[in-house]
Amino acid sequence: MSRTSTALLIKFLLTLAAAWIAFSLFGATGAFTFVLVVGVVGTIINYLLGDLLILRNLGNIVGCICDGIISILTAYAIAVIYGIRFPATAYILFGVIIAVGEYFFHAYLAKNEDFSPKYESDVLENQKPNFNMEAGEDLGADDNIIVRDLREHSSNSNNTNNVSCNKDTKNQRKKNK
Repeated sequence: MSRTSTALLIKFLLTLAAAWIAFSLFGATGAFTFVLVVGVVGTIINYLLGDLLILRNLGNIVGCICDGIISILTAYAIAVIYGIRFPATAYILFGVIIAVGEYFFHAYLAKNEDFSPKYESDVLENQKPNFNMEAGEDLGADDNIIVRDLREHSSNSNNTNNVSCNKDTKNQRKKNK
């Protein structure tokens, strides 16, 4: 079984258990098909939107909150289709269980090398915003021509080499723009 299949199976079991707990407390004792459909559809939608899109770009906390909200909306839509009514508390409880479960599930995936693709561990460990601007591209650590020029100038003792180095640096700057 592949890593993605195993992760989806765990996510499905989490969603199914959360739906069963939340909705059975509020009268869905005979509606196992409703709980099963919520588990399947919720898993697919949370994986596609929550894990592949939101978790990658916004991090674990925001991803878990969005997973909870997406789960609430999915369960509500399925309940409307089935003609079943639940109090808002059932949907909120379902969303909270999903959000908390997803938080620990994402943390487990990030720590476990068998499951964790590189992007997930990077997102979970580095949730600092990146405020780069246009000028940041010119002064980035890997493209810092000024520091490189200073190192070259200090290593060269001959003035003629420094003059040619300055001309080369100007040409490099023109090429980089």
